[in-house]
Amino acid sequence: LYDGAKRALAELHFSSRFRETQIAYASRTHQKKDALRAFEWFELSARDSVEDLHDDYTEASSVTMADVARYVEIRSGSKQQHFRNLHKASGIAYEDMLFLDNERWNISEVSALGVCSVYCPRGLVDEGVSLGDHSEWERALVEYEAVAIKKRTRQRRR
Repeated sequence: LYDGAKRALAELHFSSRFRETQIAYASRTHQKKDALRAFEWFELSARDSVEDLHDDYTEASSVTMADVARYVEIRSGSKQQHFRNLHKASGIAYEDMLFLDNERWNISEVSALGVCSVYCPRGLVDEGVSLGDHSEWERALVEYEAVAIKKRTRQRRR
């Protein structure tokens, strides 16, 4: 698990900023059992978060990747079908979803549904991030928030 992914998941789970956020995993594999087992192996804590949450949580405040996901879509097939299934299960509109991936063709497929999709060519890594730069996770949030602002503006004009 990349450090950046670990930080992003910890922040989504522990930060009050994302209290209403629902996390889903979409993975294309024939090894569903193994993938689900791996989600149990990776632990996250408030200390992993980007935000300074250290005083709000004890060391005992840790969860696994499996604990933080409300929806899991693991199967062979297209990412577009993964997101159709996630949409159906969650009721969340495509335009309210954020998808990060290191494969351009997955980004293209999922974007066609209206999902805000962010290409992270090296995965969710923090390597090479210097002061003033954004990690892949932070860049994705900026893109998603920009889309959300445009959506609210369009709704107000109606």
